[in-house]
Amino acid sequence: MNAAVIGDGTIQMMMPLPAYATYWNNVLGLNESFLTNLNTLADGCGFTSYIETHLVYPPPKEPFTQFVLDDDQLTEEQCEIWLPLREAAELVNPCFNIYHITDTCPWPS
Repeated sequence: MNAAVIGDGTIQMMMPLPAYATYWNNVLGLNESFLTNLNTLADGCGFTSYIETHLVYPPPKEPFTQFVLDDDQLTEEQCEIWLPLREAAELVNPCFNIYHITDTCPWPS
């Protein structure tokens, strides 16, 4: 099995999660306040501005810069997005599967 993360985990995994959760919320079933908080956290940690600067077409002329938290007061733990998203998805769907988000618990027989 190959892992799809070939670069920095923050850039490749955590940064796109707010947009992913918003787009797929009809499947995930998260409440609006959670999504708002997730997007606010992404904005405050600089994830949104990094994506808007570097992941555009046509690509920027300058090479990608290393991601550094915008605010010296923030830590990587405070900007953790994946764990809260997974926990929220598991509250809504106890059988949440990160590899196949449409999975639900089996029906009792």
